[in-house]
Amino acid sequence: MPKSLFGRSLLILVLPTFLAQAIAVYIFYERHWDSVSRHMAASLAGELAFVAKQVEATPDMDLSIFQKNLSVGSVRLGDSPLHRGSGWKKIKYKPYSSNLKKKIPNEVRIYRSTNKELLLTRIKMKDGHWLEIITSNKRLFNSSTHIFIIWMLGSTALLTLISVLFLKNQIRPIIRLARFADTFGRGQDFASNFSVEGAYEVRLAGTAFVKMRSRLRRFIRQRTEMLAGISHDLRTPLTRLKLEIEMLKSKLPEDTVKAITNDINEMQQMIESYINFVRSDEEEETREVNIGEVIRNVAGKFRSKGAHIEIANIEEFPIMIKEGLITRALSNLLENAIKYADRAKISVKSNPKNLTIIIEDNGPGIPEAERDLVFRPFYRVENSRNPETGGSGLGLAIVQDVIHSHGGNIELADSEMGGLLVKIKLPL
Repeated sequence: MPKSLFGRSLLILVLPTFLAQAIAVYIFYERHWDSVSRHMAASLAGELAFVAKQVEATPDMDLSIFQKNLSVGSVRLGDSPLHRGSGWKKIKYKPYSSNLKKKIPNEVRIYRSTNKELLLTRIKMKDGHWLEIITSNKRLFNSSTHIFIIWMLGSTALLTLISVLFLKNQIRPIIRLARFADTFGRGQDFASNFSVEGAYEVRLAGTAFVKMRSRLRRFIRQRTEMLAGISHDLRTPLTRLKLEIEMLKSKLPEDTVKAITNDINEMQQMIESYINFVRSDEEEETREVNIGEVIRNVAGKFRSKGAHIEIANIEEFPIMIKEGLITRALSNLLENAIKYADRAKISVKSNPKNLTIIIEDNGPGIPEAERDLVFRPFYRVENSRNPETGGSGLGLAIVQDVIHSHGGNIELADSEMGGLLVKIKLPL
């Protein structure tokens, strides 16, 4: 069965119509047309049997009298055989021949002209002569029957085509709504291009979608403003704490001062990293970017610092993304890879629907049971990632948020290099 709404609607529309037409044609052929054909055959056979009996009873009668008083055509009596190639073709038509045999026991042969306009019936007389009667082909075959069927099927096909065009116009707003929903899911704005249209139910869904979009954008804006306010409010006391620690260095043990300073720095790093991410998400516009160039630039920064990063299968591939966010996500992943591994590798695969970025390393990896947990904010894998050398615990959470905002997904698996494999899939 069709998977699309258009295919299913078309099937619902067309199938009953053609089934009804097929049943009607079958009944028409089996009953009406068959009955009419038998009546026409019996009528013509009766007339020709009457002519044959009259000619046989009175061999020297004037044959033109039948042309004047009956609806038959020319009548001729002779003994010359009918040769092939003379414009006639022998046919077999059981309803007509059986009716003739019932009325006259003589041998009967039926021919039709090559242009299918005339019918020739040859009846053998008792004296060996052949009675040849030419009539119109319409006396035996009703051409209007075929015209009726052709007209019925043709009109059905035409009306079905018109219905398909109207159906496509009804489906188009649904497809358009789905595309804009997908576009919005990737973080792209469509306010200038989208308009609510279509049937009442489709307009209702479109209106609900536009309202949902407005609520989500308002929520994101409120979240950004709230976090920006928190950032501003927390920076002042953090600065005061740093000053107080500097003033208390001479009065407190060195280890205590170092521990407090580390806590303050960690708190500031957590706040700054998340606030910067939220602000970038709100302000950056989506545009077409060459993903190969982005990957080479990100990897180049780490390679310039001595990191061993292999770049493989990187094509010049354009894709609609927020370059700053994707750059930050790739930087977080590569930073984790080179922090906990000696070697890393990054590659790209593509198909008509998706672009896949794969990052591998030979480090300790992440246990399978914790691969879903590491995407939670502030979560760290204590057994394999030392919190003293790690960051704020927001790295993978930010990466996942970036990928999801582009309509993609991220997966973690075991690498052939012995460490962790990160697979990022972005829709095209």
